[in-house]
Amino acid sequence: MRDTNLHEVRERDYFFVGSFSVWGLWAGIGIATLWREAAREMGATMVKMAPILGLAVVPLIANWSWASRAHDYSARDWAYNLLMSVEPYGVLFTNGDNDTFPLWYLQEAEGIRRDVTVIVTSYLNTDWYAKQLRDLTAPCPEGVSAEDDPTLNLCQRAYTGSNTDAIYVGPGEQAADGKVALHLEKAISRPSKSILPLDDATIDRVARSYSQLDRTQAVPLGNVTAVVQGGTLLYPWEQYALVLISHSIDERPIYFASSGNAATSLGLDGYLIRHGLAFKLNNGALEESDTVVRMAETPYVAITGPWVDMERTRVLADEVFVHRTGLPEGWSHWPDQATIGIPNYYAWAYLALAQAALQRADSTGLARYQERSEAWTELGT
Repeated sequence: MRDTNLHEVRERDYFFVGSFSVWGLWAGIGIATLWREAAREMGATMVKMAPILGLAVVPLIANWSWASRAHDYSARDWAYNLLMSVEPYGVLFTNGDNDTFPLWYLQEAEGIRRDVTVIVTSYLNTDWYAKQLRDLTAPCPEGVSAEDDPTLNLCQRAYTGSNTDAIYVGPGEQAADGKVALHLEKAISRPSKSILPLDDATIDRVARSYSQLDRTQAVPLGNVTAVVQGGTLLYPWEQYALVLISHSIDERPIYFASSGNAATSLGLDGYLIRHGLAFKLNNGALEESDTVVRMAETPYVAITGPWVDMERTRVLADEVFVHRTGLPEGWSHWPDQATIGIPNYYAWAYLALAQAALQRADSTGLARYQERSEAWTELGT
């Protein structure tokens, strides 16, 4: 069944704030009653029986490791690592709140990788969001800078290496200030057009459109062909996404977060190549090279992806990704069950590297990345 993010609601602790509050009140009344009754039965004063109140700290102690978020930077660092997996001026499709809100925080609060256009597919079913994306990715008019007012989405924001320890560089360029260089095949250039070539009226119409396909259709998108199966109900986000990719793939890198299934919904799996925690949509058929490896047909392909850029993913995993507070070995468990997928996404990236090392007969790399994958998998179980 396809997950559209429209009708499925996951269980979250904050759904039960009301019941937690009532339960806490009852627990307080109960321990106060126990204190009073114990003093009466024992013929002792309330002061002497006060140690009974120590029962109140038992749940605090027992649940501390699950409740405390002291020194927990996992969400922030996840956002950093995912954004750094995306090349300059990239478009990144995400799945939901866990892989979207941390990215927005990092961009807007810390000013990191503001050039990346983060698109959460569930919001893309609305007209206002499509218009916002169109406008914030448009070239800046003469005399206007996207940094004129950081609280407004004025136009396309520039790529910089500010606040990052790594930087993307074009051919022949070098990373400055001791930063890790992420080498590109082409020079970095600011896009010349918005990602969506649609006017307000068209956006409004698409937002109300749910198209049922009566037969399988092949949709050309640059040098890519999206195959959408017959019987599929095309949601507005899918219609916008197909137009966006067709219009932008010639000058912007298109990425899909490894935490989502948007590419599968659009019939693009065969063109995806893993870059760290994201999959880049290659503008054309992929071929093996010194750094590009096609994954062997194993059950793991569904999570590693069919192709991996071994060198890019290696540099990201070994030199760019940030894991503070001892992740993964330093944690005995992952405290937030709602985000248990995060350690698994790391595990799959290392598994892809391990599989690539196996296919390239790199025994040292195989042992190293397999160990990393297993460590992250253990944390995510």
